[in-house]
Amino acid sequence: MRSIDDTLYPFFTSWKISLVGSDLDRLQLLSEDSHLRGLVKTLIIEDDSAQMDAWTIGTIPSADLTYNVWPRNEAGIGLGSNTGLGVGISCLARILRKGLLRPTHMAIRDYRISPENFRLSPEMDQIREMIKAELPDSAETVSIMSIAEDLVDCGNLDITSLEVGWADKPSGDLSNFSQDNAHRCYDGNCSISSPNVREASFELSGSFGNQGLPSSNLHTVDTLLDADAAPYWLEQVFYNAVRLEKLSLCVRGAWNSGSCLDAGRVVPRLAELKLSGTALSAEDLLAMLATSKESLKKIRFSDVRLVGESSWREVFPKIARGYQNLVSFSLGRNFEDGLGDMAIKFPGIKTCIPEEYRPGLKLLEKGHVWNRRMFSVDYEGPHAGKILENLALCVAPGTPDPPSDERCSCPIHREYTSF
Repeated sequence: MRSIDDTLYPFFTSWKISLVGSDLDRLQLLSEDSHLRGLVKTLIIEDDSAQMDAWTIGTIPSADLTYNVWPRNEAGIGLGSNTGLGVGISCLARILRKGLLRPTHMAIRDYRISPENFRLSPEMDQIREMIKAELPDSAETVSIMSIAEDLVDCGNLDITSLEVGWADKPSGDLSNFSQDNAHRCYDGNCSISSPNVREASFELSGSFGNQGLPSSNLHTVDTLLDADAAPYWLEQVFYNAVRLEKLSLCVRGAWNSGSCLDAGRVVPRLAELKLSGTALSAEDLLAMLATSKESLKKIRFSDVRLVGESSWREVFPKIARGYQNLVSFSLGRNFEDGLGDMAIKFPGIKTCIPEEYRPGLKLLEKGHVWNRRMFSVDYEGPHAGKILENLALCVAPGTPDPPSDERCSCPIHREYTSF
């Protein structure tokens, strides 16, 4: 015989809420019910954009229904007023701080309908206006990371892992979409595109009403940060996360401000560091690792630009000599200001690495014979430091392809990929 909890659990264990409109009343009622609120383990914060997108629901949505929508533009999400998102964030933070809700997982999603889908039909014209009508150009906007910051700080949360990036794109059954909706689309054109969905999610410990720092128990971070949210989260990661072991970090634009990490305040003893899509100085890069000399085992740098006078010739030997337990590295396409806009190359790499160090080394070249480029260098084994020192001697500026009339187009000189 099923208990009442068995019946209710599927409906409440994962609770989605927009924090605006009628959802504020639902949130308040849930927080006041001591039994139902205890069933909530996952809290998902997003508006109803997915229910307004033909890509997800598999048909053109009705513009006559009531939706809880976050007004948004390219700059971010509008906080609004009265029953707007700003009020909802404060309400939820207060409920979390009091321990009335105790989820173990939280996610915040910014679902962006493709602009192409807004041009489908009259209904989508109306939905576009719902999203943008209440957001004047002067409106205050935030990112999902700013929302997460408010909830973590004001809700006294104790986070153990953080992940920020592009979420999986949902899709409804589109097999009969054109056939079923052609009469509703402008000129019968039913072409639609997938959404962009950004998500910030974090795991929470069982400790609520946290009296310590929100990130003191953080052990895993995989995050894509924008410039506005970066200062707060970089401080949490490098100055407070004493238990952090695995860090994957992409910071867009934040490292160009000239402010440096204080190596004396850095606390994590990292085992793994992955940097991508980031521009920073050698000083900042090495400061990240200031307390990881004994613990660091793996590094990965891809699409990383060293700014100012910094150089990879300087960085590679310092890592090689300072981190004796390093056993794995992966280098993608990386750059430095002093060598221009092309990715650095390693000419002579195949001869500068001694034979005894080569087991475990993988080189991937791409391009044409007239301008071969080292696309990635990967190594796993006991000689990671030695190979990095040798790589430092090979670093050279990348070169553009020659003019088309100087290229050979015979079959053996076409684009290739080699070991």
